[in-house]
Amino acid sequence: MKHFHFALLGVILFELVVVSSQAIAQVVKDDAFKAVNEGRLDDAMKLLDASIAADPKPSLSYYYKGVVLGKQGDYAKAIELFNKAITIDGHNADIYYNRGVAYYNHEKWDEALADYNKAIEIDSNRAAFWNSRGLVKGSKGDFAGALGDYTKAVSLDPENADLHFNLGMARSKTGDFDLAIKDFSNSIRIDGNKADVYNQRGVAHSMRNELAAALEDFSRASELSPQNVNTMNNRGFVRCKMGQFEVAIRDFSAAIAIDPKFATAYYNRAMAHSALKHPDLALEDYNKAVDLDPQNFDALSKRGALLAQKGDVYNGLNDQQKALQMNPDFSLGYYHRGIVQKKSGDLKGAMESYSKALEINPKFASAYFNRGRLKSEMKDDVGAFEDYSQAIKANLRHSNAFYNRALLSYKKGEYAASLKDYDSAIQFNEKHQDAYYNRGLLKSEMGNVKEALLDFEKVLSLNPEHGEAWLSVGYMNYILQGWSKSALAFETGIDLCEKRLKEEQELRKEKVNADGSPLRESTPVFIDYAHVFHTLGEMQLGRKEEAQKQLEGYFVGRSNVEEVDWLLRVSRFLTGALNEQELVASIQSSHLQQQQLLTEAYFYIGTMRMIEGDLLNARVNFEKSISYGLSHLPEFKAAWASVQKMK
Repeated sequence: MKHFHFALLGVILFELVVVSSQAIAQVVKDDAFKAVNEGRLDDAMKLLDASIAADPKPSLSYYYKGVVLGKQGDYAKAIELFNKAITIDGHNADIYYNRGVAYYNHEKWDEALADYNKAIEIDSNRAAFWNSRGLVKGSKGDFAGALGDYTKAVSLDPENADLHFNLGMARSKTGDFDLAIKDFSNSIRIDGNKADVYNQRGVAHSMRNELAAALEDFSRASELSPQNVNTMNNRGFVRCKMGQFEVAIRDFSAAIAIDPKFATAYYNRAMAHSALKHPDLALEDYNKAVDLDPQNFDALSKRGALLAQKGDVYNGLNDQQKALQMNPDFSLGYYHRGIVQKKSGDLKGAMESYSKALEINPKFASAYFNRGRLKSEMKDDVGAFEDYSQAIKANLRHSNAFYNRALLSYKKGEYAASLKDYDSAIQFNEKHQDAYYNRGLLKSEMGNVKEALLDFEKVLSLNPEHGEAWLSVGYMNYILQGWSKSALAFETGIDLCEKRLKEEQELRKEKVNADGSPLRESTPVFIDYAHVFHTLGEMQLGRKEEAQKQLEGYFVGRSNVEEVDWLLRVSRFLTGALNEQELVASIQSSHLQQQQLLTEAYFYIGTMRMIEGDLLNARVNFEKSISYGLSHLPEFKAAWASVQKMK
């Protein structure tokens, strides 16, 4: 993933050092030396050619001429001249050093390393020699070796800002960002006007997740070098990590304005647009990133996932295949392919892709999580639980993995484990409304009504349109006999839930049954219970007749006459027009499923006894309701747990 610009100082300058003048006429030596330093390289070449012609052992003239050719970029000819100089004088450290520079700039690492070794062998007190050997070791991937050489160079020249910078880069490459920051800070202390140093210190801060410090460094680097697209890109990336996606987009856009062919900035801006749920803008940037850098398999893979999300599964899968052809060990590509396959309904293929991603990267938390969700969908709860656990092991702050594992623990009846995971899900995502809601349900079922109420109220602070949370607040207040709060919450929750159900029914209008008749879906039972408890709360506030009319008006709207008849009897029982014996006896004449009616009857009878404070008979009736199968309803579980705790 191309986020940061991360590079060592890559060009070593040739050094012209006067070591002896016995073989060169003083005037020629002085003039040639002066010409080189003034940049008059052609004049220097003429003087040195004359010196070589006049001197039978012109090692220094060959050496000086090699330096001139090196400065002109003709490394091959420079090396030839250094070779001649060494043939004459094989004990001159500067000649070996400069030939090493030529080899380095010619990308002949082994030859450069051999020359730096020889220069250091002859003279081990020159910081430039150690620094240059560190650079070539870094180019060969030996960052530990480079670290030792830079450390020695700094000890020889402690006030050289570039040496501290290179030492910091080596530490960054070995993952020691703490000490790297100290080295970059030393470089800045000596010379605070180098944008690259601030940029790399910003990278180190970012790697340590010290985002505010990283942002400050990238901003300073941008001030010093306003046209540096890498610094702009890095600052944008840090702002993304801080959740400041809109400001980050401005940074990426600024980088693109400077360099319209900067593929990495398009790629990062696409990710920022995705985070802001701007799929069309994200897709446009992914397209541009891929056009500019067709080998960017990461951008291809993310584009493929986005295409599938937008419904273009065919091209989405095609992008994943291309990305994996470019890099068969690309774990993220298999992960995204799994997402696309799941979208297309190929569950087996998705499972294989997630497993392949994990084979390549056993610490890929998101792949464990998605495979766990897939296993849950395929009814493999044991496998799902294990995958969620592995996701948590790989990422101890994976809020959604804790949440999903909590759901499975609850399903197994392991309430303590479920509660612990809900706590963790909330700890790592304080805005996880589903975790608060389900933890509230669990606490209510455990009889912790006041704590459950706090969770439901937290949900509403995050999402005031959460109808079910309003109903739960109503029910908790009902149990606590907070009648006014209960009535208001039920009224609000009922309005929100019925509005949402109406919208969902509108979307399903086109659906039909197998025989072609319109598809009619029954009203969810939780809405019925909400109306019932809203009525009971209103009755406790002295609004019995009005509440009864509202409840009966709601029930009469049903299309099933038998169902309406039963619900009206429930209404009369709740308002005192029928006693419990009459309610139960009336079930015998109903054509509805009698077991279901008995579960409801005993639940309502138990509820009325609970309101009256007759806990013994409340328990008896709730136990009867359990025997008929009502125990799965949250309303019942909360009531049952409450009477169990009451004395």
